Amino acid sequence: DADADADADADADACSQDLKAENESLRAELKELRGTVSELQSSVSKLARSRGADPATTTTTTMQQATTVDCCTKAVISGNQTHILTVTLSSGQRIRAEPGSMLHMSSWINFETKTAGQALGRLLTGQRMFLTEFFYQGPAGTADTVAFGPDFPAQIVPVKLEQYGGKIVCQKASLLCSDTSIDVKVEFAQNFRSGFFGGEGFILQGLAGAGYAFLVGRGVITKRTLRVGEKLRVSTGSLVGFQNGVQYNVETLRGVSNVFLGGEGLFVTTLTGPGVVWLESQPLDKLVAQVADRIRTV
Repeated sequence: DADADADADADADACSQDLKAENESLRAELKELRGTVSELQSSVSKLARSRGADPATTTTTTMQQATTVDCCTKAVISGNQTHILTVTLSSGQRIRAEPGSMLHMSSWINFETKTAGQALGRLLTGQRMFLTEFFYQGPAGTADTVAFGPDFPAQIVPVKLEQYGGKIVCQKASLLCSDTSIDVKVEFAQNFRSGFFGGEGFILQGLAGAGYAFLVGRGVITKRTLRVGEKLRVSTGSLVGFQNGVQYNVETLRGVSNVFLGGEGLFVTTLTGPGVVWLESQPLDKLVAQVADRIRTV
């Protein structure tokens, strides 16, 4: 029994030493990662200064009230790795948002929930049938704020639909909020393969009107303008939205080694111009896959 206890103590000591060594290794990796992040932030600041911008405000977008649509007095996007949208409303102004996106609002801001246009179609996309409208009920001549945020770390980009032909198409989770003049419709994928393999589903959102819509994208949002006939191949699930007129399709990757060893899967989304497209750097399915893979290895 004494030998067995000694062996158990030795095993416990060895296990403890292994855990300590692993802990030290993780601390070293974390320190190195923090150093890398610090260097990147310094590089961004230097680049901003070289372009005459204040690095503390380079991620903040301020938009004055639209002249064609009386949406809000001011809308400010703030944040670094993830964004929030703060909207100033005065008497008679309204903004429509996805349910659950409100972060905070003043005591003079109120809201009401309404059935969305083509509510059944929204339900088919996995979204709720309702949208929430926020409005100001304070004294005349005054204003106050309501703030919105995505339910995942993401960037927010304002899009004035009038500048893009009055309509864009986006994936179901891309719309954060918009002014009430924007018509939210259901758009179907152009063919079976696009809907089944494109990563965005058969049903997309069509946003039509002249005012502002605020889109969200995970990671970093990039904007590309495609010339007539120009084709852009996009990783499945990385599409935020595109201007009406851009052709949306799916292509099969060529080469057995590309399919099984390239890490991009069997299909890629193809977008053909002319028009503007918005892309996100961290699709949700890739994020979930990374988290699941880490959990399995623990």
